[in-house]
Amino acid sequence: MSYASSSSTSPETHFLPALRMSEEELRRLIERVAAEPAIQVVLAAAGGLVAVLNAQRQVLAVNRAYLARLGVADPAAVLGLRPGEAIGCVHSHDHPGGCGTGPACVSCGAAIALLAAGEAREPAERDCVLTVERDGRRQDLCLRARAAPILVEGSPLLLLFLEDVTTDRRRAALERAFLHDLRNALAALLGAVEELEIDRPPAQAALAREVRTLAWRLAREIEVHQALSVEGDGLPRRRGAPVRLDRVVAELTDAVAHPPAARDRHVNLPAMPPRVDLRTEPVLLQRVLSNMLVNALEATPRGGEVRLDVSVEGGTVTFSVWNAGVIPAAVVPRVFQRYFTTKEGLGRGQCTWAMKLLGETHLGGRVDFTTSEADGTVFRLALPLEGPARPEEFAPPAGNLY
Repeated sequence: MSYASSSSTSPETHFLPALRMSEEELRRLIERVAAEPAIQVVLAAAGGLVAVLNAQRQVLAVNRAYLARLGVADPAAVLGLRPGEAIGCVHSHDHPGGCGTGPACVSCGAAIALLAAGEAREPAERDCVLTVERDGRRQDLCLRARAAPILVEGSPLLLLFLEDVTTDRRRAALERAFLHDLRNALAALLGAVEELEIDRPPAQAALAREVRTLAWRLAREIEVHQALSVEGDGLPRRRGAPVRLDRVVAELTDAVAHPPAARDRHVNLPAMPPRVDLRTEPVLLQRVLSNMLVNALEATPRGGEVRLDVSVEGGTVTFSVWNAGVIPAAVVPRVFQRYFTTKEGLGRGQCTWAMKLLGETHLGGRVDFTTSEADGTVFRLALPLEGPARPEEFAPPAGNLY
């Protein structure tokens, strides 16, 4: 079906106008755009999908990424089409006027962005959720559509940038549903375990309390994960609970025994004082200290050693994690910067940032580090023994968590 033809009448549509440019006018405008150096620079430099459209929303030029996403080898195959027609949107043929004119187009993010940019003469951005059909198969996509008006030799045109965010949105939706279901399951587990504690022999009641404590801590870990997964700091503040330092170290021993980074590396743990308590959030404390130890293990060659020291002085407890490696000078200013990483792979750049956020904002302590050729690298977390005052009460299971 060819859309690059003129029409003396514009049929009534559900949203955008159906009228298209005549074939001769379209051909001349395509040639002008192809000869415009600035347009070619934009098409060549843009990393995502980019199309140049006329005022009738017809494609005048596209970049290679756009063609690759469509699986089209010949650019001429999409010239004159509208974006939905070129990409294979299942609603692009719902109305004789084509893409932008059907009932579903009223809620199309790309159509809305094009309309807003054309009318306001300024960039507009929307999410565009669509179903495409190609080779008899349907696929749901989520695109971030940004439209920007430009002038080429006095002719008003539109640049359409499309970013495929399908994978990110799918992952976020699945994670949200999974965590929601997991929290519901944990709430049911906590309720069931509380029932088990009633009128039980001491040994069974103690075991039920231990299970309840572990379930509560897992629920708090989910809360921490959800808060760290978004921009900003949405983690509820707590006042803290009494925690024994020797039990903190014992849990760390278990935490660092199994990660791949611990293989063929030794973790030297401190000898603890007989009984020292601090008031803090045990889940967040374990998260910070585990991150410090795993980071140190990853920076240590096989056969090497990582050392944890704990000191108590003047109402402050200081946890120090040492390894023999040295952080390069160019990296030092960015150690606590979110998303910055020197390691390969997705999902990096959160660990040290989370240390700083949780250790200082939520635990009320201080997180810092030193690094040198002579002394290696030491990350420290210093906490007041009494813990910071918080407006909300800490609500763990009854009794000392350790």
